[in-house]
Amino acid sequence: ATSRISRYLHRLLRPLMATAMRRHVFMDETDFIQRLIHYSQVEQQQLQSNTFFATIQRTNAPSLVSHASLVETVAYFLKDQLVTNKLQYTSLKTPLPQYIAISTITKLTELYLQHNLFYYQGKIYGFNKGGPNSLSLSDDLLDIYIFAWQQLIFSDARLKTELCGRYGCLHYDILL
Repeated sequence: ATSRISRYLHRLLRPLMATAMRRHVFMDETDFIQRLIHYSQVEQQQLQSNTFFATIQRTNAPSLVSHASLVETVAYFLKDQLVTNKLQYTSLKTPLPQYIAISTITKLTELYLQHNLFYYQGKIYGFNKGGPNSLSLSDDLLDIYIFAWQQLIFSDARLKTELCGRYGCLHYDILL
């Protein structure tokens, strides 16, 4: 029932996310290697023999975040990324730019989260936290949530000269 809202919000949020997160996202292994080479050769040869590499894998994260936290984080992200209180986008139907208010996006996000239902063993269930793994918007919301944490971590002065990032949250999906 919420798949159309999911697709609509995904199309709105994905380009904004790509722009905001590009600096700290490794698109693929090649991108990581290129940045590592640049980091080790150009940026004062900071790669040392005692350099620590760490990988953190998120598992089951979508089901751990409350709907209220997701909506609040989306609102914060939009307010932080947009100059005005509205997101500009273009539609295939109308070539003129259109605008949607942050409050409308957050209300649609809340509607999507609260009305996601699934059928299991003859019963209908809803999500109390997170959302379905099968819809792109659930990944988008989690990426925005993690991005907020990431901003706090990367704002630490000790990490200003380090190569930090996360892998693969900005792959574009083709939605018809």
